[in-house]
Amino acid sequence: MRLVYFLLVILSFHANAFEWTEVSLGLGVYRYDNIRVDNRKKFLKKDPIYEPVPIVQLRVGPFVINKDGAGFALLYFKKIKLVGVAIYEGEAYETLGMEERKKSFYLGGGFQFYDLEGLYYQDVQSRSRGKVYKLSYAPKLTFNQYTFSPRIYAQLWNQNYVDYFFGVRSNEVNQAIGRFQFTGKKSINYGFMLRNIWTVENLKYVLSAGYKFYDKSVYNSPTVSKDIEQRIFLGIMYKLY
Repeated sequence: MRLVYFLLVILSFHANAFEWTEVSLGLGVYRYDNIRVDNRKKFLKKDPIYEPVPIVQLRVGPFVINKDGAGFALLYFKKIKLVGVAIYEGEAYETLGMEERKKSFYLGGGFQFYDLEGLYYQDVQSRSRGKVYKLSYAPKLTFNQYTFSPRIYAQLWNQNYVDYFFGVRSNEVNQAIGRFQFTGKKSINYGFMLRNIWTVENLKYVLSAGYKFYDKSVYNSPTVSKDIEQRIFLGIMYKLY
């Protein structure tokens, strides 16, 4: 019976639904508020932060690489997908008197159901030992060569993630500058983005803008200066293939 069910799944799998090949390259500028106190990492020293971002969009069958990471479609139907993801992320932080907090690689998976997406991934480098859960809704409205996509999302960071990136250990305390000991707890953050894409032949122009709102378990940290972050991204891509 299990074999019959497996064969039915395989036969119903829409291989022709794959967008088989795309190669696009470009460059963008990411402008966002600095929520940190005295972050000395590159590009993170000012407020607001202007950071150049290389853009890569590579799609070969069910495999995708972009500026956010990599993904692989485990099951791919017209409106339903099961995906595996590899993401390099983290709330990088470096300041005097504290051990540097570094980004790391996360592996996980999730689903896409129409315009609803759910993801789960966890640190595989044993730096933060963090786990991330994310739920987002992003419908797309297309008018000729213009696409508009509003996105709302909620994101949960587990205690290990928050404590690693925003916690202050006993040996890092500096009361003279108001940096007291702080143990992070799990955090639920949320936000929204408005994404605009204009396509002119092989060129794509991208403009995204929105806000991210941090949970009190993040902004109560003495390493954090504000609880709302404005985000703007402007980029251009050229489709090679």
